[in-house]
Amino acid sequence: MPYFICDAYAHRFPIKTLINLGSGPQNQIILSDALAAPVHASIFEKNGSLFIRDENSPNGTFVNQVRIVGETPLKAGDQIKLADTPFTIEYDPEPGLPPAAPRKKKGFKSCCLSVLMAFGILLVLLLAMGGIGYYLVQSGTISLESMSAPLLTLIGMGPSQLDIENLSDNTVYVQIIYLPHDGSAPINFGNEWEIPSFGSQTRKDFSNADKYIVKFGSTSQGDDLGTCHIAPQSGQRFLFIVLSNMVIINRTEYPDFLDKAPENMMDLVVISSSLCR
Repeated sequence: MPYFICDAYAHRFPIKTLINLGSGPQNQIILSDALAAPVHASIFEKNGSLFIRDENSPNGTFVNQVRIVGETPLKAGDQIKLADTPFTIEYDPEPGLPPAAPRKKKGFKSCCLSVLMAFGILLVLLLAMGGIGYYLVQSGTISLESMSAPLLTLIGMGPSQLDIENLSDNTVYVQIIYLPHDGSAPINFGNEWEIPSFGSQTRKDFSNADKYIVKFGSTSQGDDLGTCHIAPQSGQRFLFIVLSNMVIINRTEYPDFLDKAPENMMDLVVISSSLCR
């Protein structure tokens, strides 16, 4: 019979032809209850139905909070209380029921339809993003340069930037010289910068992995303030600060040959910095 009696701790006991419940050791279910009788009650099957019978216990047997006398029929969900110990009657289907039918595999047409739907959703999202980007550019909210630079940097093809700030009391002259990959003669990279006292200059079109020489002079075409060899990588920013007696350098990240950032001032000075090797 697919009936079970379940205690307050979720222990389930199958109900067969007859089970006895009480505090005595002879019972199939032994009650740890000082108010329970040695043989308190019996649960049994009769004519295909389930019954409980109180065995003249002094503290009684209750079904759904009603004390019973004699045999009382039971059904799934009934609440039983023997003295001070509660139980519940549960019902499980008979074992051996046929398994659920297996799910049908998706056919070729169904798979193709799923792929096309995913592609369509992706295409709609891309068109929406493109439309939003076009609107932002046309309205002047963002520029094409601001959109493309982060993407190019992400794939390692972004431009590098060089900033020079002159904090000295004198004009500074800066030359940027390009070193070709083929070892041919260096090429002056544009016009010489003439940066007045407390002026600044920026250049953002350094190509990835090229090498340059940056010369600082107190006179035109001079390099008496220092020379720095740099090999910009994608998205890097070099910052040179000209002071009254030196030029210092910083970068958003240090090269691979340095284990960590410089610990002393001399490694930030152009004439002795490892960044200018």
